[in-house]
Amino acid sequence: MSKAATQLDTLAAALADPDSDLDQIADLEDELVAARDTGLIPRLQEHLASAVDAGNSYGRHVLCNILAVTAGSKALPELLRAFARDLGDDQDSLSAILTDFAHQDRAYARSIVLPWAAGPDPDLRARHQREQCPRCRGRSVLHIASRPGPLAGPVLQQVGRTGPPRVAARHGGRLR
Repeated sequence: MSKAATQLDTLAAALADPDSDLDQIADLEDELVAARDTGLIPRLQEHLASAVDAGNSYGRHVLCNILAVTAGSKALPELLRAFARDLGDDQDSLSAILTDFAHQDRAYARSIVLPWAAGPDPDLRARHQREQCPRCRGRSVLHIASRPGPLAGPVLQQVGRTGPPRVAARHGGRLR
């Protein structure tokens, strides 16, 4: 096992322990961010899923940060899955990461976001309706990826409702 993998496992264990030393967690996070070891991505995904399943919002925050830096926008599916669970925190950092990735590669983000926003996952649909994008004057965080540009034609409207999504060209081509 590599040094970085050992550090990641140590970090995950520390994040799961409420009595852990926060300075140690911060140091491990800094080292893993600096390493940007793409070989850790599967292990990061596993630890992130475990943290979310355990309801550990701080663990989600730290592991999402490391995953985002290590995998870049290709981590969008895992980050979005983690984002979908309401763990009682504000998720400002994760919202900013998702927003940045959606701006960086709209086509890729759209290919991930649209099926999920209109899909069967009720947690994700609810998050899409609740979350606001600080850069976009109050529209949904995920709307950025759901439209190809400022002069978009018909877009999905009311993606949070059940059943097939409605398509409309109203509201300036923006998802509400």
